[in-house]
Amino acid sequence: MTKNVDAILSRGDSITFESQVYGSVGIWYEIDYDKSAFRESRAFEYVDPLFKVNPCPGGDEQIVRVRLTALKRGLFYITEIEDFRRERTVKRIHKIRVK
Repeated sequence: MTKNVDAILSRGDSITFESQVYGSVGIWYEIDYDKSAFRESRAFEYVDPLFKVNPCPGGDEQIVRVRLTALKRGLFYITEIEDFRRERTVKRIHKIRVK
């Protein structure tokens, strides 16, 4: 049964989501998922690589990469959420089957 799923993973496989975060502007990104089914790791990278060396107002735009590693079998939904100045909107809902 693999119809209508966005991705099929095996236990131990990973899937990565990426988005923009921009704290000073009020843009944030979250992922909602079954915490018992996936292990999460996050990495942030400044769009302007010189920001770490010479921070300037408004230069804190980053790309966030969220990596989820499948821990157990089943059918799961992963929801990408964008937050803009405390207004939450759903970007996408992914249906993931772990075999």
